[in-house]
Amino acid sequence: MTKKTHPPFPVIDMKATGRKILLLRLEKGFSVEDLADFFGFSTPIAIYHWQEGKSLPTVDHLYALALVLGTPMDAILQRKAMHLYLSELPPGLKDGDLIEFYMLAPKNGKFVLLQIDFPFIVHRLPRPP
Repeated sequence: MTKKTHPPFPVIDMKATGRKILLLRLEKGFSVEDLADFFGFSTPIAIYHWQEGKSLPTVDHLYALALVLGTPMDAILQRKAMHLYLSELPPGLKDGDLIEFYMLAPKNGKFVLLQIDFPFIVHRLPRPP
């Protein structure tokens, strides 16, 4: 049985990014057909796939989408939470808690909070036998 591992770097959450594209499109009053026409697509299938998190826009399409929606590209892209595994969880945290904007890091034998710009899910490592 293979243990599921998480990448040690931020990754894009396709479902959340799709929901963000849908919300921004609705806020601006565009239909999926409007966006399909803007991109020169013969059908709106790609737009639906983006909104459903089945695929992501290419970098060129993301750049154009950001311009037409009036928002920065990084405001469209949504990140998955990263997983942080610790041998002991600091007081007040339990396994599976989400730490947003701060990360616990060792410094001089103590834990300090470092500001980060993406969330972490903390997990306590099992105690060795």
